[in-house]
Amino acid sequence: LEKKWWVTTLATGFNQPAQSTVVGNLLYVADGRNQQIQSIHINTGDQGTLITGFSGQLSGIAERNGFLYVISAVTAQVAQKKLSKVAISAPGTLIDLWTPNLGLAGLTFDEAGALYIAGYSPGQIYKAESPYDSPVQFGPSVASMATCISGDYMYIAGEHLVYKMPMIDPQTIELVAGSISGNQDGVGASARLANLNGIVVDSAGEWLYVSDYNNHNIRGIEIATGKVITIAGGGTYSSSGGAYGLDTAFVNPSGIAIDADDNLYVSEYAGRVRKMTRNHP
Repeated sequence: LEKKWWVTTLATGFNQPAQSTVVGNLLYVADGRNQQIQSIHINTGDQGTLITGFSGQLSGIAERNGFLYVISAVTAQVAQKKLSKVAISAPGTLIDLWTPNLGLAGLTFDEAGALYIAGYSPGQIYKAESPYDSPVQFGPSVASMATCISGDYMYIAGEHLVYKMPMIDPQTIELVAGSISGNQDGVGASARLANLNGIVVDSAGEWLYVSDYNNHNIRGIEIATGKVITIAGGGTYSSSGGAYGLDTAFVNPSGIAIDADDNLYVSEYAGRVRKMTRNHP
Protein backbone atom coordinates (compact mmCIF):
# COMPACT_ATOMS: atom_id res chain seq x y z
CA LEU A 1 0.00 0.00 0.00
CA GLU A 2 2.75 2.47 0.89
CA LYS A 3 4.27 2.21 -2.62
CA LYS A 4 1.06 3.00 -4.52
CA TRP A 5 0.56 6.69 -3.89
CA TRP A 6 1.54 9.59 -6.13
CA VAL A 7 1.50 13.04 -4.53
CA THR A 8 1.05 16.35 -6.36
CA THR A 9 0.26 19.89 -5.24
CA LEU A 10 -3.32 20.70 -6.21
CA ALA A 11 -3.54 24.32 -4.98
CA THR A 12 -1.67 26.89 -2.90
CA GLY A 13 -2.32 30.28 -1.32
CA PHE A 14 -4.13 29.16 1.85
CA ASN A 15 -3.46 30.24 5.43
CA GLN A 16 -3.51 27.25 7.78
CA PRO A 17 -6.21 25.31 5.88
CA ALA A 18 -8.13 22.80 7.96
CA GLN A 19 -10.66 20.19 6.89
CA SER A 20 -12.11 19.83 3.41
CA THR A 21 -14.93 17.92 1.73
CA VAL A 22 -15.47 16.62 -1.80
CA VAL A 23 -18.75 17.48 -3.57
CA GLY A 24 -18.82 16.11 -7.11
CA ASN A 25 -15.70 17.39 -8.85
CA LEU A 26 -15.08 20.16 -6.33
CA LEU A 27 -13.13 20.17 -3.11
CA TYR A 28 -14.34 22.73 -0.57
CA VAL A 29 -11.53 23.75 1.78
CA ALA A 30 -12.00 25.43 5.16
CA ASP A 31 -9.26 28.02 4.75
CA GLY A 32 -8.51 28.48 8.45
CA ARG A 33 -6.95 31.85 9.16
CA ASN A 34 -8.22 33.39 5.94
CA GLN A 35 -11.69 32.82 7.45
CA GLN A 36 -13.20 31.64 4.17
CA ILE A 37 -14.12 28.58 2.11
CA GLN A 38 -12.39 28.02 -1.22
CA SER A 39 -13.49 25.55 -3.90
CA ILE A 40 -10.93 23.67 -6.01
CA HIS A 41 -11.59 21.44 -9.03
CA ILE A 42 -10.16 18.05 -8.07
CA ASN A 43 -8.87 17.31 -11.59
CA THR A 44 -7.49 20.67 -12.71
CA GLY A 45 -6.76 22.51 -9.48
CA ASP A 46 -8.72 25.53 -10.73
CA GLN A 47 -10.01 27.63 -7.85
CA GLY A 48 -13.60 28.85 -7.96
CA THR A 49 -16.26 29.71 -5.41
CA LEU A 50 -15.08 31.81 -2.49
CA ILE A 51 -17.34 31.96 0.57
CA THR A 52 -16.52 34.69 3.08
CA GLY A 53 -18.24 36.39 5.98
CA PHE A 54 -16.91 34.24 8.83
CA SER A 55 -15.75 36.04 11.95
CA GLY A 56 -13.04 33.64 13.10
CA GLN A 57 -10.76 30.80 12.08
CA LEU A 58 -12.40 27.83 10.31
CA SER A 59 -11.83 24.18 11.21
CA GLY A 60 -14.48 21.59 10.29
CA ILE A 61 -16.57 21.34 7.11
CA ALA A 62 -19.07 18.86 5.64
CA GLU A 63 -21.77 18.93 2.95
CA ARG A 64 -25.39 17.78 2.91
CA ASN A 65 -28.09 18.46 0.30
CA GLY A 66 -26.40 21.49 -1.21
CA PHE A 67 -25.42 23.10 2.10
CA LEU A 68 -21.96 23.38 3.60
CA TYR A 69 -21.83 23.03 7.39
CA VAL A 70 -18.86 24.74 8.98
CA ILE A 71 -17.18 25.03 12.37
CA SER A 72 -15.55 28.41 12.97
CA ALA A 73 -14.40 30.57 15.85
CA VAL A 74 -16.95 33.10 17.07
CA THR A 75 -14.34 35.87 16.77
CA ALA A 76 -10.67 36.05 15.89
CA GLN A 77 -9.78 36.63 19.56
CA VAL A 78 -11.57 33.73 21.29
CA ALA A 79 -11.47 29.95 21.09
CA GLN A 80 -15.24 29.53 21.37
CA LYS A 81 -16.62 27.77 18.29
CA LYS A 82 -19.92 27.83 16.44
CA LEU A 83 -21.71 25.73 13.83
CA SER A 84 -23.02 27.51 10.74
CA LYS A 85 -24.37 26.58 7.33
CA VAL A 86 -24.30 28.19 3.91
CA ALA A 87 -25.98 27.16 0.66
CA ILE A 88 -23.51 26.47 -2.14
CA SER A 89 -25.97 28.13 -4.52
CA ALA A 90 -26.19 31.26 -2.32
CA PRO A 91 -22.73 31.69 -0.79
CA GLY A 92 -23.44 35.17 0.53
CA THR A 93 -25.80 34.08 3.30
CA LEU A 94 -24.40 32.45 6.45
CA ILE A 95 -26.83 30.96 8.96
CA ASP A 96 -25.61 30.31 12.52
CA LEU A 97 -27.04 27.11 14.04
CA TRP A 98 -25.29 26.47 17.36
CA THR A 99 -22.89 28.49 19.49
CA PRO A 100 -21.76 26.51 22.55
CA ASN A 101 -18.81 27.40 24.76
CA LEU A 102 -16.91 24.36 23.50
CA GLY A 103 -13.85 23.44 21.48
CA LEU A 104 -15.20 21.86 18.29
CA ALA A 105 -13.37 20.49 15.26
CA GLY A 106 -14.43 17.96 12.61
CA LEU A 107 -17.83 17.29 11.06
CA THR A 108 -19.28 14.22 9.39
CA PHE A 109 -22.73 13.01 8.30
CA ASP A 110 -24.17 9.52 8.41
CA GLU A 111 -26.24 8.12 5.54
CA ALA A 112 -29.50 9.08 7.24
CA GLY A 113 -28.42 12.72 7.48
CA ALA A 114 -27.48 13.01 11.15
CA LEU A 115 -24.52 15.32 11.78
CA TYR A 116 -21.69 14.40 14.16
CA ILE A 117 -19.39 17.02 15.64
CA ALA A 118 -16.00 16.12 17.09
CA GLY A 119 -15.15 17.97 20.29
CA TYR A 120 -11.73 18.25 21.89
CA SER A 121 -12.56 20.58 24.80
CA PRO A 122 -14.20 18.94 26.58
CA GLY A 123 -13.61 15.57 24.93
CA GLN A 124 -17.02 14.67 23.54
CA ILE A 125 -18.79 13.85 20.26
CA TYR A 126 -22.13 15.52 19.57
CA LYS A 127 -25.00 14.40 17.34
CA ALA A 128 -27.54 16.67 15.68
CA GLU A 129 -30.61 15.90 13.60
CA SER A 130 -32.00 18.35 11.04
CA PRO A 131 -32.21 21.37 11.37
CA TYR A 132 -28.94 20.77 13.31
CA ASP A 133 -29.45 23.49 15.91
CA SER A 134 -29.70 21.28 19.02
CA PRO A 135 -26.77 18.83 19.20
CA VAL A 136 -26.65 16.32 22.07
CA GLN A 137 -23.83 14.21 23.44
CA PHE A 138 -23.19 10.98 21.55
CA GLY A 139 -21.27 8.10 23.09
CA PRO A 140 -18.77 8.16 25.95
CA SER A 141 -16.34 11.00 26.54
CA VAL A 142 -13.37 10.94 24.17
CA ALA A 143 -11.17 13.76 22.92
CA SER A 144 -11.54 13.89 19.15
CA MET A 145 -10.49 16.07 16.26
CA ALA A 146 -12.31 14.21 13.47
CA THR A 147 -14.54 11.21 12.81
CA CYS A 148 -15.72 9.12 9.88
CA ILE A 149 -18.37 6.44 9.53
CA SER A 150 -18.32 3.10 7.71
CA GLY A 151 -20.92 0.39 8.12
CA ASP A 152 -21.92 -0.05 11.75
CA TYR A 153 -18.99 1.89 13.21
CA MET A 154 -17.73 5.38 13.75
CA TYR A 155 -13.96 5.81 13.64
CA ILE A 156 -12.48 8.51 15.84
CA ALA A 157 -9.16 10.33 15.51
CA GLY A 158 -8.11 11.81 18.81
CA GLU A 159 -4.65 13.03 19.74
CA HIS A 160 -2.43 9.98 19.09
CA LEU A 161 -5.13 7.28 19.15
CA VAL A 162 -7.70 5.88 16.73
CA TYR A 163 -10.85 4.29 18.15
CA LYS A 164 -13.97 2.66 16.79
CA MET A 165 -17.42 2.95 18.30
CA PRO A 166 -20.64 1.10 17.36
CA MET A 167 -23.27 3.42 15.94
CA ILE A 168 -26.30 1.49 17.17
CA ASP A 169 -25.22 1.20 20.81
CA PRO A 170 -22.50 3.84 21.33
CA GLN A 171 -21.66 3.04 24.93
CA THR A 172 -18.07 1.87 24.56
CA ILE A 173 -15.08 2.61 22.38
CA GLU A 174 -12.43 0.17 21.22
CA LEU A 175 -8.84 0.95 20.33
CA VAL A 176 -7.91 0.44 16.68
CA ALA A 177 -4.36 1.77 16.75
CA GLY A 178 -1.95 3.91 18.72
CA SER A 179 -0.88 4.31 22.33
CA ILE A 180 1.72 6.86 23.47
CA SER A 181 2.74 9.72 21.21
CA GLY A 182 5.48 8.87 18.72
CA ASN A 183 6.27 8.04 15.10
CA GLN A 184 6.30 4.31 14.43
CA ASP A 185 4.45 1.90 12.16
CA GLY A 186 3.10 -1.21 13.80
CA VAL A 187 -0.03 -3.14 14.70
CA GLY A 188 -2.61 -1.83 17.16
CA ALA A 189 -1.09 -0.41 20.33
CA SER A 190 2.46 -0.91 19.05
CA ALA A 191 1.97 1.88 16.51
CA ARG A 192 2.90 5.44 17.43
CA LEU A 193 0.96 8.47 16.17
CA ALA A 194 1.05 12.14 17.18
CA ASN A 195 -1.74 14.74 17.05
CA LEU A 196 -4.13 13.32 14.47
CA ASN A 197 -6.16 16.05 12.77
CA GLY A 198 -8.21 14.18 10.16
CA ILE A 199 -9.57 10.72 9.33
CA VAL A 200 -11.37 9.16 6.34
CA VAL A 201 -12.31 5.63 5.28
CA ASP A 202 -12.00 4.12 1.80
CA SER A 203 -14.98 3.03 -0.30
CA ALA A 204 -14.45 -0.65 0.54
CA GLY A 205 -14.49 0.02 4.28
CA GLU A 206 -11.10 -1.66 4.65
CA TRP A 207 -8.60 1.16 5.25
CA LEU A 208 -8.59 4.31 7.32
CA TYR A 209 -6.33 7.22 6.39
CA VAL A 210 -5.25 9.76 9.00
CA SER A 211 -3.31 13.01 8.80
CA ASP A 212 -0.55 12.79 11.40
CA TYR A 213 0.07 16.46 12.13
CA ASN A 214 3.12 16.31 14.39
CA ASN A 215 4.87 13.57 12.40
CA HIS A 216 4.32 15.35 9.06
CA ASN A 217 3.00 12.24 7.36
CA ILE A 218 -0.10 10.34 6.23
CA ARG A 219 -0.81 6.94 7.74
CA GLY A 220 -2.92 4.07 6.46
CA ILE A 221 -4.64 1.83 9.03
CA GLU A 222 -6.05 -1.56 8.06
CA ILE A 223 -9.33 -1.84 9.94
CA ALA A 224 -9.39 -5.63 10.20
CA THR A 225 -5.93 -5.93 11.77
CA GLY A 226 -5.06 -2.48 13.17
CA LYS A 227 -1.88 -2.46 11.05
CA VAL A 228 -0.50 1.07 10.63
CA ILE A 229 1.80 2.00 7.75
CA THR A 230 3.16 5.32 6.57
CA ILE A 231 1.99 5.96 3.01
CA ALA A 232 3.31 9.49 2.49
CA GLY A 233 5.60 11.95 4.20
CA GLY A 234 9.05 11.78 5.70
CA GLY A 235 10.76 12.50 2.39
CA THR A 236 12.34 15.69 1.10
CA TYR A 237 10.38 16.39 -2.09
CA SER A 238 8.03 19.32 -1.53
CA SER A 239 7.82 21.26 -4.80
CA SER A 240 4.70 21.55 -6.96
CA GLY A 241 5.59 18.55 -9.12
CA GLY A 242 4.82 14.93 -8.34
CA ALA A 243 6.58 12.30 -6.27
CA TYR A 244 5.84 8.98 -4.66
CA GLY A 245 4.35 9.18 -1.19
CA LEU A 246 7.39 8.24 0.88
CA ASP A 247 9.59 10.61 -1.14
CA THR A 248 7.30 13.53 -0.36
CA ALA A 249 7.68 16.07 2.45
CA PHE A 250 4.56 17.34 4.23
CA VAL A 251 4.38 20.27 6.66
CA ASN A 252 1.85 19.58 9.43
CA PRO A 253 -0.93 17.87 7.45
CA SER A 254 -4.27 18.79 9.00
CA GLY A 255 -7.46 18.03 7.10
CA ILE A 256 -7.88 14.98 4.87
CA ALA A 257 -10.71 14.23 2.43
CA ILE A 258 -11.43 11.35 0.05
CA ASP A 259 -13.30 11.18 -3.26
CA ALA A 260 -15.36 8.44 -4.92
CA ASP A 261 -12.21 6.99 -6.53
CA ASP A 262 -10.40 6.84 -3.17
CA ASN A 263 -8.02 9.68 -4.01
CA LEU A 264 -6.95 11.66 -0.96
CA TYR A 265 -6.77 15.43 -0.49
CA VAL A 266 -4.53 16.74 2.29
CA SER A 267 -4.51 20.27 3.67
CA GLU A 268 -1.18 21.45 5.04
CA TYR A 269 -0.42 24.08 7.64
CA ALA A 270 2.08 25.44 5.11
CA GLY A 271 -0.82 26.72 3.00
CA ARG A 272 -1.33 24.19 0.25
CA VAL A 273 -3.55 21.25 -0.66
CA ARG A 274 -1.96 18.03 -1.94
CA LYS A 275 -3.65 15.30 -3.98
CA MET A 276 -2.71 11.65 -3.43
CA THR A 277 -3.61 9.27 -6.25
CA ARG A 278 -3.70 5.49 -5.93
CA ASN A 279 -2.00 2.98 -8.24
CA HIS A 280 0.26 5.42 -10.05
CA PRO A 281 2.66 3.57 -12.39
